[in-house]
Amino acid sequence: MKLEVWDISKLKEDPLNARKHGKRNKDSIRSSLKRFGQVEPLVVKADGTVIGGNGRLNELRAMGEKKVSVTVFDGNEKEARALGVALNRTAELAEWDTSGLSDFVASISIDGDITKGIDKVADMGILQYSHTKLSKIAGSNVENFSDGDVEPQMGDMRYAVIVSFDNEMEQADLLKEMTDRGHDCKLMMS
Repeated sequence: MKLEVWDISKLKEDPLNARKHGKRNKDSIRSSLKRFGQVEPLVVKADGTVIGGNGRLNELRAMGEKKVSVTVFDGNEKEARALGVALNRTAELAEWDTSGLSDFVASISIDGDITKGIDKVADMGILQYSHTKLSKIAGSNVENFSDGDVEPQMGDMRYAVIVSFDNEMEQADLLKEMTDRGHDCKLMMS
């Protein structure tokens, strides 16, 4: 495999992509792309279908990018499907080095003021941690930090709506509509 630069118009999102990107994830991807650019190539099949990086492709398009870096995967369809899942799943299985994360947050002080550094990083939106969480990470509570500690940027509140349907098709239609609008949706049956 080698790194190539393709016209973004040659690429298409994988219609069978098992990974969904809610608004918060899209915002984080876009913030990262704006701040750092595309530092990681998309993984694509020869026909232009994206195996790894569908969320980045979507945001790069929304930002008006014309050219993107890609790596072309030359395996068969089953291997491509398995690679797509593996690329998404492996990051989920990683664990945080809490002392390393704490050292990073502590290192972002501006003019010796950790609060200014925390404000700047939180305001960038890239890390998707609130000011409160970054302060906790920088403080002595890092031993209690876990992946589940990621907070919404607006505080600890989450809002939900429960809608009942007469059939599964109605549920699927609304789920698709709300997911397409960027909402984090979960299916429930009772």
